[in-house]
Amino acid sequence: VRDASRVGRGATGQLAGIAGSRGTLAAREYCRAEDNWLTNLSLSGSYTLPGEVDISAAFFSRPGPRREAIYDVPLTEAAAALGRTPTLSRVALNILPPGSVFGDRLNQLDLRIAKVLDFGLGGNLRASFDVYNLLNENAVSREQQAFGAAYLTPIGLQPGRLAKVSFQFNF
Repeated sequence: VRDASRVGRGATGQLAGIAGSRGTLAAREYCRAEDNWLTNLSLSGSYTLPGEVDISAAFFSRPGPRREAIYDVPLTEAAAALGRTPTLSRVALNILPPGSVFGDRLNQLDLRIAKVLDFGLGGNLRASFDVYNLLNENAVSREQQAFGAAYLTPIGLQPGRLAKVSFQFNF
């Protein structure tokens, strides 16, 4: 991250043109944001093992959260840039080019093992054991975006490993 005291400032040291939406502002050169291609990967499959045991898995891989660096602009500087007193009580400026920095990838592997038990009474019972996030990656899903001491502090994490046992009676 560049020095927040110089970002978005013109030759006179005053805040350069700003524009914004969704509660934060962006330097004028960042108004048009075009993201590069982001790679998402999803794989899934199933196989029946001997003894009629079904095994299936799903793998997901997504880019991490988009990073921003939100700088609180002093109201006097915002007023000088706008040429009037701001109507907002807080002026926040994203000092990173939109879509240029992302957090770590989020990867998740889910696994299911199931067996159908036939009791010969006109119905059967399907027993399943599921494990979600088998790799137990503790990836960050949300981060603190405010520029300062708490910048990039995790706010949300990928859920931990979770197991589930289930039964389904079919008749």
